[in-house]
Amino acid sequence: MRKNIYICEECAVISKSGAQIHIHAQDQLVYNKPYSNIESMALFDLAQATTQCLCALMRHGVPVLYTTRSGNIIGCAYPRHTERPALKLARYSMAGDHAVALKYAKRIVQAKISMEYTQ
Repeated sequence: MRKNIYICEECAVISKSGAQIHIHAQDQLVYNKPYSNIESMALFDLAQATTQCLCALMRHGVPVLYTTRSGNIIGCAYPRHTERPALKLARYSMAGDHAVALKYAKRIVQAKISMEYTQ
């Protein structure tokens, strides 16, 4: 099963070694797995990835999301060939179905309300 990787350690360095990704934090190797095990990667503000690593992630179809420390999205990088267009088409077709759109709108509003009360 492929995993989503979230790198929020300050000054973490993400690099590649052969067919594997290496994540170092405070000069210690904390993650070492093949690219094929990664679904997506989110880099928080102070994490750094080498260009070679980012290119390898793109070649393996792994999108990379850049965020602030608090998790606000700054931007993202998608591989040239990705399933994203298919996902967008599926979302658009769902949005055209008013019953489905209403169902998800209610769920989003409920989630936002519950977040307000937990903060």
